[in-house]
Amino acid sequence: MIREKTAGYAPPKDRPALRLKPYLRCACCEGNLHRLAGKNRRADTLYLKCIRCGTLATISDTELMNEVSRQMVEHDCPVEQPYAPSSEVIRLTNAIDRGLEHPDKPEDIVSLILQGASARYDCCPAPTESEPFSRPAEADLKRFGQAVSYITITDGTIIVHFK
Repeated sequence: MIREKTAGYAPPKDRPALRLKPYLRCACCEGNLHRLAGKNRRADTLYLKCIRCGTLATISDTELMNEVSRQMVEHDCPVEQPYAPSSEVIRLTNAIDRGLEHPDKPEDIVSLILQGASARYDCCPAPTESEPFSRPAEADLKRFGQAVSYITITDGTIIVHFK
């Protein structure tokens, strides 16, 4: 009898988005979001309702995971600082400009131009190695839990709040 009853049973698929469930909050009031169940619900979509204000949110697992992953990568690898010339670069630029106004010795101007290029290169930020794109479910969830305070969701907007 047991075999007959369990013959058609298949264990549910692992849904990485469900691992983020404890972090999900309403963007309006920051209340906890609870999953809604029922017929005609897609298996790859989260149907959520705020326990405080009753706001409803629907988001696909893929959209949630991609946006959280993007914000995690952006948080881990902040945007590089823009180029900022040093006082040496400014001094050499002025010297080059003065030399071009009165080109008595072209060799000296060429030397200044090369020094200026070297000084400008020295002011450039060092290139950083970009890490491969990974999803929080695939990455270390312990590290995710240490970095993320909570995630707010409304229809179309996902914001990861870091500690």
